[in-house]
Amino acid sequence: MKNLMENLKRLPSLAWVIIFPLLIILVIGFFSLLIYLTANIEWFATAVIVVSGFVAFKYANQTAAQNTEVKKTDGGFVLAVGIVFFALMGMAIDQPGNFVLNYPLNVFCENNSTLERSVDVLHPLPGRTDMIQDFSCYDSSGNYVNSIGMGYIIATRFIEYVLIGYGLHYLTKYLVGRKNG
Repeated sequence: MKNLMENLKRLPSLAWVIIFPLLIILVIGFFSLLIYLTANIEWFATAVIVVSGFVAFKYANQTAAQNTEVKKTDGGFVLAVGIVFFALMGMAIDQPGNFVLNYPLNVFCENNSTLERSVDVLHPLPGRTDMIQDFSCYDSSGNYVNSIGMGYIIATRFIEYVLIGYGLHYLTKYLVGRKNG
């Protein structure tokens, strides 16, 4: 690593003039792609959130298993904070959901209609793009029946991610226990 830093310091200024804008374009492009994939591809945000949660809960359970001071204290509050944080991130980031997470939203569809999700892209100001998830219900003929309010979607997502968070916690706790076993 030290050798790499020495080599980077030796680059001429013209190389840095080319490298810096390319790095900036790469970073902006990466985050733009991440936002696009999160808003438009079902399962993408869910996968990112669940994998991140698995890693975080596994690390927390490994730390708790190795640290006797953590074992002595009541971890209920800490677990609740972790679950709520996980659920809030899931609720906020995983707006499109997926077939499994969106299925409970069918309860809010009226008259035996079916749920369809779409993305509305708006440009309210120059240089600004808003992507809004639209959860609407349609009858068997394809006629619009009703839209599901954002409050119902947020509440449903929060409850789903609380349940997923507890599932990940107990799964990783079991895996850590088997490993240390």
